[in-house]
Amino acid sequence: MQINPGNREVKLVARIFLIYNRHAVISIPLANWLFAILFLLVFLVGGVLQTASTGWGLLATEVLLILFPLLLVYRLLRIPLRRGFDLSLPSRPLMLWSLLSGIGLGLFSQWLLNLTVVLLGYSLPVLPQLYPQDSIQAAALVISLLVAAPICEEMLFRGAIMRAYRRWGDWTAILF
Repeated sequence: MQINPGNREVKLVARIFLIYNRHAVISIPLANWLFAILFLLVFLVGGVLQTASTGWGLLATEVLLILFPLLLVYRLLRIPLRRGFDLSLPSRPLMLWSLLSGIGLGLFSQWLLNLTVVLLGYSLPVLPQLYPQDSIQAAALVISLLVAAPICEEMLFRGAIMRAYRRWGDWTAILF
């Protein structure tokens, strides 16, 4: 399809919804729309999938409802994955700091949960159907929680959305 470069409306739509020219970054409105659509997909379809099977449903939600549409958008816009998602390893000090802060925040959240149980006498009920019924479901749950969720969500949030907002500065990108 030929696009007339003199058409103001076409230029505006291309500027708003396509990519931020040579930097291989999606625009902020497209990042917002992508987040809204993926949120609805996860909320509406992912809930049904995870009700059917916790492990397989979570894996399907992460891969089919987050990663696949994200890759499809990047493919349609012809954005190279390495540049579009900034697939580069962070420095060793940053990895160490991230690991230690993750462990610290995990311990703090567990302490907070225990404090809530002691002070209020209430704990969240865990439904028996959420537990895996066999070793294959347990493996699917472990893979989805330890591999698929971090990769898919990092590609969406740190890869697509944060890179779109980074043109307004790193702190703006982190906050939004």
